[in-house]
Amino acid sequence: MDLGRLVASFGGTAERSTLTALGIPGSALTAAVRTGALIRVRRGCYSVPGAEAVLQAEIAWRGAATCVTALRRLDLPVPRPDGTIHLTRRFHRSESGRNLSSPGHIRWHLLPSERLAGLTPAGALDESGRCLTRVDQLIALDAALERRILTLDDVRRFVTTPRRTREWLLRTADARTQSPPETLARVALHGAKIPFEFQASQPGTGRVDFVIDGLFVVEVDGRSYHSGDAAFERDRARDRATLLSGSVTMRYTAWDVINRPELMVAEIWTLLRMRRGLRDG
Repeated sequence: MDLGRLVASFGGTAERSTLTALGIPGSALTAAVRTGALIRVRRGCYSVPGAEAVLQAEIAWRGAATCVTALRRLDLPVPRPDGTIHLTRRFHRSESGRNLSSPGHIRWHLLPSERLAGLTPAGALDESGRCLTRVDQLIALDAALERRILTLDDVRRFVTTPRRTREWLLRTADARTQSPPETLARVALHGAKIPFEFQASQPGTGRVDFVIDGLFVVEVDGRSYHSGDAAFERDRARDRATLLSGSVTMRYTAWDVINRPELMVAEIWTLLRMRRGLRDG
C-alpha cells in the first residue's frame, strides 16, 4: 500500500491509531519514515512531506484553529503570517504530554468547554483581540461584515476582546468597506476629526469612497480594483464626472494610506480649508 497516498487522503496528516485501524503495521510506518515517504511529526502522528501546516498542527496537538489562524482560513485580511499557529483547548486540559511538548510556534488559546465545541468565525474574531491591534481587528471585522460572515450583534457578545476595544469596534466598523485601505483611511479621518461621509453617492459620478464635508471627494485605490487599463480609464471618467458636478477628487493609493496616513490627512485638511474658504467667501 502507498502510505503517502493514504495519509494524503486524510488531508496530509494522520494519527497512528487511525492508520493501524486500517491494518497498517507499525513496521510499515517506520519504513515509510526511513524512506522519506512520511514524516513523524510527534509520537503517534505522521504527515506527508509538505503537509498543510495548520491541519497538521490541529491533528498532531489535538487543537482547533482560532484567532488569526482561523481568520486566515476564512480569507479575511489579517497581518502577514509569522509562522505562529493559534489553536484552542479547554481550560482544564492537562499541561502534560502532547501539550507540554508542543512546539514553540503553537500558541494556545484557553477556552471554556462550552465555547470550544462551537467556535465560530465570530469566536475566532473575538479571540483575535488577544493578538491583534484594534485597527487590525477592525480590518478583519469590516471584511467579515461586508461578506456577512457575522453581524454587529455577534460583536456585542464578544467576551475576550477588551470592553473598550469592543465598544470602539461597534462605533467604527462599517459593512460597506471594500478593502483594508478604506478601513485605514476611515480610521485616520476619524482620528483627525475630519467630517466625511463614507461610501456616499456623488451626482454624476455614483458611489465614491469619501465625501469630505460635502465639498470634495477622496478615493482610495487598491490594486485589486484599480489596476489595469480598464480601471485606469474608469477612474479618469469618474474624476471628470466629479469635476463637472462642481467638485474635485483627491486620489490616494493603498501604499499612501498604509505608509503615510499623516500626509494624506494633512493634504485633506489643506484642501478642506481651501474649499471652505471658497464656499464661505
